[in-house]
Amino acid sequence: MANLPSAATKLVMVEGIPGSGKSTLSQYIQDTLNTHRIESELFLEGNLLVLFEAT
Repeated sequence: MANLPSAATKLVMVEGIPGSGKSTLSQYIQDTLNTHRIESELFLEGNLLVLFEAT
């Protein structure tokens, strides 16, 4: 993580077949970024539907 430029990486997308661990991996990535004090926000598919319906 030390060599990861926080300003350069803006979006990380995780995809895969159902049950392959996408949500678990996404949560792990967010936890790792937060541990290194890199601001992050986790959006899961259901969260995006609510976000777009609100606008």
